[in-house]
Amino acid sequence: MVGRASTGRKPLMGCALVLLLLLVSPCEGEDVAAGGAEGGGSGEDRLKQAQEEAQRIIQARKERKEREKAEEERKRLEEEERAKAAAERKAAEQMERERAAREEEERNRREQEEAARRKEEEEAEAAEAEAAQKKEAEEKARRERDDLAAEQERASRALQELKDRGEGEEAIREAQLAVDKAQSDQKAAQEMLDAAAQEAKQAQEDAERERMEAIQARAEWEKEQRAAEDAEKVALKERAEYEAARRVADRERAEYEEAQRVADKEMAEYRQAMVKKQEVSPADSSPTPISANKKASKYFDDADETEVLTNEGAVSRIANNWKVHKAKRVYYGKRMRKIASIRDAGATVLQRVYRGHMGRVECRTIVQHNKDEHIRVCASKLQAVYRGHLCRESALKIRVREARRSIFLSRYLIHDVAMPQFKPREGAEGAALREQTVEHYQQLCRLMLYERQTVKAEDTKRPKSNPFRHVVIRFHDSQAQHIRERAAMRKVFGSLNDLPTLKEVPPGQPLNYISIPIHHTLAPEKAASPVVSRHCLIFRQPSMNLAEYMAKETRDMEEDATVVREIVNALAFLHDNGLVHTNITSESFGFIGNTWALIELGDAHTLGDNLDLSLAYLRKLPVPEVLIALQHSDDGDEGVRLVANPAIDVFLIGLLLHHILARKPLFRTFEEAVRQVEDDHDVVVGMRQCKDLIGRYAVENSICRTPSERMTVKELQTLLKQLNATPSAQM
Repeated sequence: MVGRASTGRKPLMGCALVLLLLLVSPCEGEDVAAGGAEGGGSGEDRLKQAQEEAQRIIQARKERKEREKAEEERKRLEEEERAKAAAERKAAEQMERERAAREEEERNRREQEEAARRKEEEEAEAAEAEAAQKKEAEEKARRERDDLAAEQERASRALQELKDRGEGEEAIREAQLAVDKAQSDQKAAQEMLDAAAQEAKQAQEDAERERMEAIQARAEWEKEQRAAEDAEKVALKERAEYEAARRVADRERAEYEEAQRVADKEMAEYRQAMVKKQEVSPADSSPTPISANKKASKYFDDADETEVLTNEGAVSRIANNWKVHKAKRVYYGKRMRKIASIRDAGATVLQRVYRGHMGRVECRTIVQHNKDEHIRVCASKLQAVYRGHLCRESALKIRVREARRSIFLSRYLIHDVAMPQFKPREGAEGAALREQTVEHYQQLCRLMLYERQTVKAEDTKRPKSNPFRHVVIRFHDSQAQHIRERAAMRKVFGSLNDLPTLKEVPPGQPLNYISIPIHHTLAPEKAASPVVSRHCLIFRQPSMNLAEYMAKETRDMEEDATVVREIVNALAFLHDNGLVHTNITSESFGFIGNTWALIELGDAHTLGDNLDLSLAYLRKLPVPEVLIALQHSDDGDEGVRLVANPAIDVFLIGLLLHHILARKPLFRTFEEAVRQVEDDHDVVVGMRQCKDLIGRYAVENSICRTPSERMTVKELQTLLKQLNATPSAQM
């Protein structure tokens, strides 16, 4: 049973393989089937042959698929290569257009520079011609002067001869007149010669300057021209190298395409040969099953070997050509990058030249803009003057209209002053009463204008509910006012109608000053002069000044530190605006609202102004340099000068800091201060009441004898920010 089963299974397997071969390859399957039918006696041989044929066919199909896949890959690579070539051609065309545009722009710039250089040379030639004309005029004036000098010499000799011969007075007088005339003519000729020489010298200097400018412009132009030529040579060289590289790449691409066409031709011939071999009919040779199998095996072996050899040769040629082409592409890619870098360097040189030209154009534009800005500033100043004139006219109308009610200064009304009206019906008694009132009015005017007293006034434009309605008016003599307050403070304020306060604000916001200077012109009755001009400072009425604060018995150290910082900030603001106070006292600061402000500018000066040593307040300042200058002035030294220096304010603010922090003044009297300052020994600073090292350091470095050794206000500001913020120590 076992032997029969196994014997009957082999024919079945052979039939199955024959069917498989028929499905896989119809032509080859028919041959194999015929052989199997004729040689049914030897089943195992047929089965083995069928298996070999099936494996061979499967291997051939697999190789055919790999060849088709390789062919598709080759086509894809060819498409990519063509696309890259097209992109490179497009990029090259774009670069060529950009280069042409740059060359055109550079050509236009060169033409403009050449025109400017020619203009400079023409101006230099015109200046030289004018200088030559001036020189000729000078020579002509010199010849005329020499002729007149010779004529004067002849007239003088003739006069001397007349005197020697003892001629008459009439002849001598005529000769003397001739000599005088000759002298006057010679003097006039000398003046003309000097003027002509001066003009010739000026013209020569102008011509020399124009010539130097022309030479400089030409040198710059030649330098730029050489740079442009060098850059153009570099660009031409790069372009030639690029064209050569491009031709080599095109030639290699053509060789690669030619090799590809040869490989395609060989592959086509191989396929035609394969088709012809497959068209040969197996019936022509009348083979036996065994011979058919052998021929088929040999045929397939030869065909496979031929196809494999052909494919390997084509693939090897394609691979070699592709490797060479890829290596060349890498080389030429590096070369193109190097050429691009050289081109960028040349473009950088051209850009630098162009930027230099644009810089000069920008300088001319800035100069013209500054000129226009100066014209606008002058126009605004003229407008401000005109607006000031209109404001003065308006104020004059208000004062004329309200003259019988009270004294008006712009919009500020002075309290308890009223000019009585004249009532004829009241008779002599009414006239006497009015005369007393007029005298009171005149007395107030005298106190305000001549004795510079402080008066209180009411702001007429503020509502009565406003707590800052009352202000203080303080007059100062215009002769003692060395500072141009109106012009200086207009830089700080936008409008004179505002009354800002000075206080410390967050960074980025400006500090405002409390005093607003206003210039008034009043004409009081029975005054010594019909018109009296004074400077007036108007500010809010403070609730307390610094002297009243220092007189308080109980004070907090933190409160003292706040006061010190605020008064130093106020002084720093004044120095930042180019002003020096020169008369800082405890009455110069007032507490308004919730801050301390500087309320007095009567004796301020512009930085660098000469101080008038005859001023009364200077003789009460315990500042070393002021005392030395006054001593020399009293000794008769008329050449002594004292300049408004911020170091004076630093010394005075140091005295105030000592009084606030040590709770007592450094000098009890002015005489003691003079003795201490004039003594060669250092002044002992007693600050046992002050527990802060920062405060003591600030005071000791503010009251130095030498002005250069004192701190600046900025340094004091920075130092006093740390007041009461450092560990304290007993002093």
